[in-house]
Amino acid sequence: MNFKRLLLYILFAMMAFPGFASGVILKASLDSTDIVVGDQVRLRVELSMPELVKVEPMTRFDSLANGVELVEARKPDTVRRYGSFVITQDFMLTSFDSGYYEIPPLKYMADGKTIYSTPLKFSVYNYEIGVEPRKGQVMIMDIKDVYKPPFDWFGLIPFLIIFHLFVVVVALLLFLYFRFVKNRKGSVAEGADNVEEVDDRTIDQIALDELNKMKAARLWAQPDMEKAYFTQLTDILREYLGCRFDVRAKEMTSYEMIDALKYEIEMSPVLSDFKAICQMSDMVKFAKQKPSAEECEMCLVKSFFIVTQTAKKAEAPVRIETEKRRAEDNSDFMPKTKENDYN
Repeated sequence: MNFKRLLLYILFAMMAFPGFASGVILKASLDSTDIVVGDQVRLRVELSMPELVKVEPMTRFDSLANGVELVEARKPDTVRRYGSFVITQDFMLTSFDSGYYEIPPLKYMADGKTIYSTPLKFSVYNYEIGVEPRKGQVMIMDIKDVYKPPFDWFGLIPFLIIFHLFVVVVALLLFLYFRFVKNRKGSVAEGADNVEEVDDRTIDQIALDELNKMKAARLWAQPDMEKAYFTQLTDILREYLGCRFDVRAKEMTSYEMIDALKYEIEMSPVLSDFKAICQMSDMVKFAKQKPSAEECEMCLVKSFFIVTQTAKKAEAPVRIETEKRRAEDNSDFMPKTKENDYN
């Protein structure tokens, strides 16, 4: 009979505690029982329950006790352990009034039955007022000045290294840009300027065109332009005769050129005229002779005669350099051919 009574007592005890009857265990704990004003304390709620049991909180955590405030309710964490679920959730609490606080038992509903946790208690203290060491008297401390930490030179070293590396990289990139990219663009542009183009005119036609330009300019009629006039006139003849008879006319003196051309059959009728033009040009350029306008014009007429008398009947098109290359040398009035290049 005593054994049966014991079983009845155990059965009545389990019915008296709903948490055990439903298989749900509720635990609540604080991480500290003493804090200072404004500090925070963590309230941890842990629920252990079997599967397929629905649990709902019945306690409002934002009003647990008078003077206790809820700072943060963190997300619950669920873990499966020994065939049941364990749900853990943390609540951060604080208080701004000193005193002794008691958190009443937390209440949850599990499958229509109410379960409770144990009550919790903690104390809140004010900050200690400064005490004078020798006299042991309480005194109010003055506000301290703003603390200024010393300058850390070693902490500046990484920034200096990064800055110098950045400067070196930028300088290297600029060097590579000007060394390769910009110079390459300049080379391409220069190459484009030096591209030769085909001129359908023959060398005698080009010479006649240059002489016609001189005729239209009438340099001999301008004061102190005799030297420039004969320099341009002889340069045209030298370019033409050099291409026509394949002689290095630009490197020869007047005497050497006359001596080289006297063996050419086509030059026989005009050799005397060419010799007279060379002599007049040397006198003007070196002896500073002042020829008359008629003499200057006569030399131009003789130049026309020399070109027309020595011109070939059929002439292949020649390749001439662009105006930029021709402007670099004022004496190059005649284009050069690959066949008759005497330089």
